[in-house]
Amino acid sequence: MRIVPCDAATTAIGTACPGGALLLLSLAKGKRQALPETRMLLHHPERPGGQT
Repeated sequence: MRIVPCDAATTAIGTACPGGALLLLSLAKGKRQALPETRMLLHHPERPGGQT
């Protein structure tokens, strides 16, 4: 979020898929909110070649 010059705030409603979840995590404390029933979805990183 260093690219955005203005102060931003985000609220998650429903499901936050990887892009939205990362956006929520990158904001300053107090600028990110989620409703109690919101699901956050993050994927595990993979090694090159698909090996885990």
